[in-house]
Amino acid sequence: MADATKTETITFGDSSAMHSETVKFLPVVLARMGFKIRRLAADVFGCPEEKHEEIERRFLFSKPPDFAKGALRYAIKIYIEQIYIRASKKRDDKCRIRKCSVGEFHVYYKTKKYKLGHGRKCEIEKRISKEEYLRLSTFKERDTKTIVKTRYCFLYKNQYFELDAFHNPPNLYILEIELRHINKQVKLPPYFCIKREITDEPAYSNHELARIKQTRKHN
Repeated sequence: MADATKTETITFGDSSAMHSETVKFLPVVLARMGFKIRRLAADVFGCPEEKHEEIERRFLFSKPPDFAKGALRYAIKIYIEQIYIRASKKRDDKCRIRKCSVGEFHVYYKTKKYKLGHGRKCEIEKRISKEEYLRLSTFKERDTKTIVKTRYCFLYKNQYFELDAFHNPPNLYILEIELRHINKQVKLPPYFCIKREITDEPAYSNHELARIKQTRKHN
């Protein structure tokens, strides 16, 4: 298992087929996954938390995407395990811990989120150690299961997307894009079979998907 402080080369398959856009948007991907310079500085100098407002739109697939087609061919894959833990009693407040892996490289985070309005949330996140992650995992929220998914990070038309392919729950594909303004126009790849937008559908929040008793089909 690689130490999170170790410099490591991430490969994308056949280097001769490396797409120029993949190289261009790598810093963006790393930024979204928590490898920002400012976050590194926070780790070094002991700043405990990073807070920001998150504005995103989410879309549900009607069938699995073709991962060998279009922008997905050059996507960076990140394996994610996500656990919701007991936190505030406020209904809209959520607290989770997450393990993010690229190959043998792993980092761990604790995140608190609360809703601000249509497509808007406040997120407070800090990096934690593996030991702290394992300790906090014992406080898993009652009647929830661990969310397991592979995240595909890619660019399309100068937009940064994240496609989550869920392992648990299975056969579920959700596309996300983070925006500066909620009304900004989004250009979706035409080869994606999008069923509908689910930005404000609570049933498709990660927290709701983690609920063990959930047995409904993904309508």
